[in-house]
Amino acid sequence: MRLNMWVAGLLLGTACLAPSLSHAGVEKAAIKADNKAEFADVVAAVKVEMVPGGRYEFVSSTERKTIDTNLAEMQSLFDKFETVAAMDKEAKFQLYVDQENVNAILTHRDDRRLICQSERPIGSLIPKRTCRTYGAIEHGRQNAQQEMMRSARPGFIGYDANPSAAQTRTVLGPGQH
Repeated sequence: MRLNMWVAGLLLGTACLAPSLSHAGVEKAAIKADNKAEFADVVAAVKVEMVPGGRYEFVSSTERKTIDTNLAEMQSLFDKFETVAAMDKEAKFQLYVDQENVNAILTHRDDRRLICQSERPIGSLIPKRTCRTYGAIEHGRQNAQQEMMRSARPGFIGYDANPSAAQTRTVLGPGQH
């Protein structure tokens, strides 16, 4: 609950700071797709970023299907109306819903998204704040998973294991130390 309140405060603070950042030239340019041609360019750019090594490389296969479905629905609206201005109220609403679904997934899986945690180091009562990108966290998770799979294979000998020491192990019985 406390973390949820902190995240909500962070989002609210970010929303309040966004107008001042745009004046400082820090905010990136918004992508605008008001017609069929611009939308096709945006779709192409998003799909390029969803490949391994891209900004949205961590999108799961089910999320990818959802994105593809929503983009197809949006494309059908642009095929029917050509521009957002020509769309009726229901079409604009559907476009907005599809856009929000796609944006929610892409925002969550953005490898540049910064994730900060406050943790107390062992032996200390003072919490330390650490921030890493989602991409760094996911790459670390994947590397750890690959290492666990590799070390679980039969015949694995540790990195600094001495083969002769492995042959001369002493097995202690109950009560022996």
